Amino acid sequence: MQKINSTGDLSFAIAQLKKKQAGQIELLQAQLYHTYDSLKPLNLIRNTILQAAGSADIKYNILNTSAGLTAGFLIKKLLVGKSTNPVLKIAGNALMFGVTNLVGKHPGFMIAVKDKFFKMIRYHRAVSS
Repeated sequence: MQKINSTGDLSFAIAQLKKKQAGQIELLQAQLYHTYDSLKPLNLIRNTILQAAGSADIKYNILNTSAGLTAGFLIKKLLVGKSTNPVLKIAGNALMFGVTNLVGKHPGFMIAVKDKFFKMIRYHRAVSS
């Protein structure tokens, strides 16, 4: 900054600094609004979903996980049912956990089981006909 010798120069320097400060305040307010808007829960969820929708790996993992959870839940319901036996409930939860992990980590296994199941049904229909 240069040396100020007169009151005119001082007034001019003050005016320039006020103008610079006003511009910086305007930029700061715009940045604050942008940050506030991007941190709203709805915008966070929307941006996360948009990013997830673009990734094929995430879609594949979500599909495998949901298939695993569904298979585990169905196995538990088929085997345990509405039993009140605590040992049977614990065994059902352990089986559900195992099936969920197996199907989620090895989706090819679930496809093979599905194919064998449908072959078995077709075979029994052919034999009974």
